[in-house]
Amino acid sequence: MLTRWPAHGPLDPPDVPTLLATLETFWRFLRNTGRMAGGSADPGDLAREAKSASRRMAAACADPANFGQSKQLFSFGREIGITLDDVADTYEANQRMEKIVEAWNALPAEERLRRSPASGNAGSRMGRAVTEAAGQLQPTASFRRAGSCPSHPVLTTHPTMSECSPPTPR
Repeated sequence: MLTRWPAHGPLDPPDVPTLLATLETFWRFLRNTGRMAGGSADPGDLAREAKSASRRMAAACADPANFGQSKQLFSFGREIGITLDDVADTYEANQRMEKIVEAWNALPAEERLRRSPASGNAGSRMGRAVTEAAGQLQPTASFRRAGSCPSHPVLTTHPTMSECSPPTPR
């Protein structure tokens, strides 16, 4: 509630009481139907944690430092008077997004950088851990022989992947 929603959810903060009730109902449904893992937290404990987080949710959702890249573009679009709130179809949504991106790209590079979210500002600990682990990856001889290495030039210039040989066509 304090990471994913502020980074990737709608621009406006949610109706927190409705969100809390929905989450509690969902967690109880999962538990009652056997779809929640046995070692998971109790739905009541999850609801209490959600209620605690909800007190900080409006502030977290309002802080642009918590926005992901897409949400930052939507926020910028709103600033310049272009939203996707009332689009009729995907064609219109694409047209509006093109206008937002054109205006974004017209900003000086320093301004775009200032407004851009940091790459590590949001996301799960697990997601960051996977990214960090990939940076430590050491390809093995069998990995290289299997042709499992990437062949894209950007990837093959990475120190870890430079030892790989491109996959052989079959």
